[in-house]
Amino acid sequence: MNSLGLSPKESLALTLAKSGSEEVSVLAGPPASTAHIATAVHKLSVCFPDMSSEFFSILAERIGKTGMSGKRLEYALNRVLDTFTYKRLTIADILGIDVKCRILTYSAMCNEVARNGGSTDDYAPIRINGAEKPSWVLKVDKARYHIPDEL
Repeated sequence: MNSLGLSPKESLALTLAKSGSEEVSVLAGPPASTAHIATAVHKLSVCFPDMSSEFFSILAERIGKTGMSGKRLEYALNRVLDTFTYKRLTIADILGIDVKCRILTYSAMCNEVARNGGSTDDYAPIRINGAEKPSWVLKVDKARYHIPDEL
């Protein structure tokens, strides 16, 4: 169990941030299906014809092995198609795209408020896997990313 009461498997979506807080991908969910991966890789291959078929084969393999969620894959695909201005991709250009939200303990939230100003009213409690104590996220992030009261 980690500090948020998660088992190692459940905490895969959480990563330790440099500030000592934890963060969760707001694009978490079930891994992308084989069909979803194939469709995304095909779209990328059409839009980036200078890339080799071997590159796209390895990209598909890495997406599957990393367990990238379908939601995150769709977001990454759209982000690259809409904003990428280079002729060549790297695997990291796809796998590195995510949207994360910081999750704080009560103590970390209070320290952040004291350090940066604001109020504890700027934060909303969430429960992760029925943990005894809630964790805290910024209310604006909770609304923006539709974070439920319980993860």
